Amino acid sequence: MPVAAAPILQYLTIPSVYFCYEYPRHIYEKDIIKRTNTALAEAALTPLLLLEKRIDRRSTAAATRIVTFSRYMQSRIESIYGRESSIVRPGVDSTFFHPEAKATADRLYILSVGALWPFKGHDAVIEMVSRLDSAVRPEIVIVSDREYPGYGLKLRSRAESLSVKLTIRKGITDIELRTLYQEALAVVCCQRREPYGLVPLEAMACGTPVVAIDEGGFTDNIIDGETGFLFSGSPEEGASLLMKLYEEEADTRKMGFAGRSFVARERVISNGAAELAEILESL
Repeated sequence: MPVAAAPILQYLTIPSVYFCYEYPRHIYEKDIIKRTNTALAEAALTPLLLLEKRIDRRSTAAATRIVTFSRYMQSRIESIYGRESSIVRPGVDSTFFHPEAKATADRLYILSVGALWPFKGHDAVIEMVSRLDSAVRPEIVIVSDREYPGYGLKLRSRAESLSVKLTIRKGITDIELRTLYQEALAVVCCQRREPYGLVPLEAMACGTPVVAIDEGGFTDNIIDGETGFLFSGSPEEGASLLMKLYEEEADTRKMGFAGRSFVARERVISNGAAELAEILESL
């Protein structure tokens, strides 16, 4: 995805809606997202980067309306492009993602879902769990669909050095993912500046509490202390919240029920579809 806004927007003579689910983050968030491993290679790509930026900005400017899916993205679109946008929040299928009986305590694990890329925060999850006492330290399961070359090996090495048990699952089915959501003690989301985040919604639909970094689109879907926890990103603070979920079973169940109720009420797929249809009809 060298550019996010489709270049065809520049040539349309009919009204258009650009659903900006993610701007080119390698252009506007170079502090955390890089295409290569060396400064020299990054410098060599500068002319291409400038071309991509020009195309993206022209295409975005040409759209009649812009839609996005979180307050965070709305503010970033205003900051980057100087354009206003409407919010349409996608939902998840809460008939497919649903709760099941939890596994026994000695089998509980922490789940982290996302590509094996540095900014997806899996390393932060390892750091959090390493702060827990070894007697109650849960396993970490990472589910991924793609990998930045060599990053999985780096995560395994870090986990081993901290005496954290780590399993990485790739290419699993939706049913397998659902089971992992259902049986986890918690789903931890440490993705940096995540534009929206469907993972927390899928987890909450399965009745599993979410512990997420307090930034990006996570703040639109996680009610701190009710459907999950939002935290600063500090490993110590994250570990403390995980320990709270581990020790306070009744509160953990209550949080899982609240998360499920929120998704079934507020993040229904049909709601987002109706909101988008209303915008299209307004053109």
